[in-house]
Amino acid sequence: AMNSGNHVMLLGDFLVWMYENIGGIRSDTREIAFKKILFEPYFSTRLQFADITTASPYGVIRSHWRKDRKKIIWNIEVPANSHAEVHLPGIDLQHILESGNTISGRQDMKCTQLQNKTLVEIGSGNYLFSFTL
Repeated sequence: AMNSGNHVMLLGDFLVWMYENIGGIRSDTREIAFKKILFEPYFSTRLQFADITTASPYGVIRSHWRKDRKKIIWNIEVPANSHAEVHLPGIDLQHILESGNTISGRQDMKCTQLQNKTLVEIGSGNYLFSFTL
């Protein structure tokens, strides 16, 4: 009778929601914990930025995005011995930049264009994506 249902939301589920939805950091369940990272944040119209960092067995994982008018600037850090799949809104590959260069034709990235999103597979390292919503 003394237990509150709010404690679970405030201390547990809310933090997971922030990491997985606002930061977009998830572990691919088909591989061992954070060996493959899925990045798919919800770019909220109400938020101007998010900076989410977490530790994994391989090192630091970071998702930092900010809005600059209608443009999203998104810094991703993938630890050594890991790889990631980045989910971007349905944008033509020619309009997605990484460190100022288009990702189309990059040898170090595998890009797949789907109907409503673009998937980019990357290795460990720091990446700076930018695109217009």
